[in-house]
Amino acid sequence: MENNFKIRKVRKSREQIEAEKNASKVAAETPETCEARRLDQLLHELLFMNDLGVFKMFYTPVRILKNGEATVVFWVDGTKTVVKPADGIAPNDYEAFTAALAKKIFGNNSALKKVIQRTTVIQEPKRKKKKADPVEAEPMILEGMEEPNEADWD
Repeated sequence: MENNFKIRKVRKSREQIEAEKNASKVAAETPETCEARRLDQLLHELLFMNDLGVFKMFYTPVRILKNGEATVVFWVDGTKTVVKPADGIAPNDYEAFTAALAKKIFGNNSALKKVIQRTTVIQEPKRKKKKADPVEAEPMILEGMEEPNEADWD
C-alpha cells in the first residue's frame, strides 16, 4: 500500500525567529556586557542622536538671546554664536537661527560661502516642447486638374 502523504517543511514565523535570536543573545550575555550595552545605548540616545539623526551634543541650542538686531545662540557645548542681519534687512528669528547654525557647523561665514560656491550647480531650465504650428490651409490641387477660373463660377 502506498502512502499518499506529502512531507511538507514548516516555515517558522517571524516571531519565532526573533524569539530564538533574543533567547540566544540573553543566554550569551553576562551581566557586565548587558550593563555596558545598556549604558552605550543610553549615552548614544542622550548625547548624540535626536529624531532627525543630527548630533544633539553640538547643534542643540540651550538659549537664544535677542539683543537689538543681534541674535546670540548659546549651544550645549558651552559656545555661543552671534549673528546680525545685513543692513536694511529686518531681523527674523528663523533666519537668525539658521545663520547661527550654519556658522556653528562651518566655523565662519567665509568657509560657508566657499562650500556654497564650490557645490552649487546651476540647472538649465527645461525647455518646453513647442507645439507644431498649424500649417496654413492651402488650396489642394490634384495632379492633372487645373484651377477653376472665376469665369466658370457664374
